[in-house]
This record gives sequence, structure tokens and C-alpha cells, in this order.
Amino acid sequence: MSRIEQLIRPGRAANAGRFAFPVLGLAAACIAFYAHAQITTLPLVQVQAGGTGTAITTRANMHGTSGQPFALVQADHNAMTMSGSTRDIDDIKAAGRGKDGEYLWFKRDGKSYVVTDPAVLARVKSTWRETDALGEQMEALGKQMEQHGKVMEGLGSKMEALSASQEETPAMREAARRMEALGAQQEALGRQQEELARAQANAGEATQDKLDSQMDALSQKMDALSARMEEQSRIMEAESANMERNAAPMEALSRQMEDAGKPMQALGARMDVMGKRMDELSAQATRETSAIIDEAMTKKLAAAAP
Repeated sequence: MSRIEQLIRPGRAANAGRFAFPVLGLAAACIAFYAHAQITTLPLVQVQAGGTGTAITTRANMHGTSGQPFALVQADHNAMTMSGSTRDIDDIKAAGRGKDGEYLWFKRDGKSYVVTDPAVLARVKSTWRETDALGEQMEALGKQMEQHGKVMEGLGSKMEALSASQEETPAMREAARRMEALGAQQEALGRQQEELARAQANAGEATQDKLDSQMDALSQKMDALSARMEEQSRIMEAESANMERNAAPMEALSRQMEDAGKPMQALGARMDVMGKRMDELSAQATRETSAIIDEAMTKKLAAAAP
């Protein structure tokens, strides 16, 4: 089997394919990191509400179980800062019908209320000012990450396309299958030649010519098998050469992916710090807003929502 191993040259194939899986793993990891970064910026994402195009900038949990949801709706009624559930959006919008300017919507004991008092609204906006500023910074970072992410996705697509050419081709697999079958035939012929050689050593002159003729026939078969194996070897060498030619571009793409991932990691680290700070500020602003709402209720500045 040493001749088969020499013809197949497994070392070449291994070298040609060694970049594909690690590099694709890096691509997947980087793209996953980008996706994680996008999730980190979720508090800044604007969503479409009820098909009406209303933009919602979430500064707290939109899907939480808070019993005191609220929303500060901007003057054009097309954007809001809210804490609560998206299920409340229809009620929030309904509360603003017929009203001009911004308003504060909230719930207490299952009932909806609206506040339009300028002083109350000014205090609520002031409560969220620092959070809004940080949100704008996070949004800017998110846009930078999106650009880097597009570059990485493009590189990942190129790497996937190139890795396909580094995988064992159907021609390579078929040639290997035939080589294995031819090798088995060669081994069988080799055993026959060994048995015939022992018979020749003990044969008399009367049978020697006959045994020599049989040995010549076996040798011809062996030569024919060797020729067929050489043919399959050339096929495998050609396929292996193609894989090797793609190794250098894959290495280059790997370096590009690594370089593209560095700014993404740096931005992600900054985003993570900002995200934690955003959580702290949002929790604080939510508490302060609730206190302002309680005071507005006490001063009878809140009206029942329609």
C-alpha cells in the first residue's frame, strides 16, 4: 500500500485544506459578534408600530412586566420614549388623538391617563436627558459597527465561496475510490505472483515454461493496473494543485477578516460599557419618572385617557 500512499500524497491535500475550517470559524465568530453588538444596541432601535410608521425609542424594557408603564410622546406624535410593552402602543396613540403637541401617557391600577402640563413634561424630558445623550452615542457606534459588519459579511461570503473549492471534489473522491480498488487488485495479483514464484522454485523442466508463461501474464496485468493507477494519480494531483492554489487567497482573506474584526471588537467593548451605563441611567430615569407621575396624580394634573 506504500505505492498508493505515495500516489495519493495525503500530505498535499491536508495542507491545501487546512485554512478552510479555522478561517470559516473566524468568520462565523466575527459575524456572531456583530449580531451580538446589534442586540446590545437594541435600546436604540426604532420599530414600526402597528404598521403606522411610529418610531419608538426605548429607554427601558419594552417587554417587561412593569405595572406602571409610561410613554413620553413627541409633539408630532410620530416618536416616543416609553417603558412598558409594545401592546400598549395602540392605547398610547389613541390617547393622543385630538391633542396638539407632546404628552405623557401612563397607567395606574389598569387605567390610562394623559398629562399635557408643560412643567411636568419638561421635568420628564430632563429626567431622560442624560439617557438620550448616551443613546445618541450608542446609535453612532452602532452605525460604525454596521459598516464594519458589512465588510466582515462580505469577506465571509468570499471565504465560503473559496472554501468550497478547497473541499475534496467529486473527481478527487472518485479517483481515490478507484485507486483503492486498483490497489486491492494489485495486492491480489501480488499474492498470486508469490505463490507462482514458490511453484517455479520447485518445478521441473517440464512445467517451468508453463509457469513462466503464467508469471508473464500476471506481470502484464500488474503493469496494466499500475498504468491505471498512474492515470488516477494524475487526476488527484491536478485536483490537489487546484486546492493548493486557493490556499494563498484563503490565507489573505483570513488576515483581512482578522484585521476587520479588531475595530469591531474595540467598538463592541465600548458598546458594552455604554450598555451597562444605559441600564443604570434608564433604571434611574424610570424611577424618577414614576415619582413625577405620582406627584402629577396627587396634584390632579393627569386626565383619564380617552
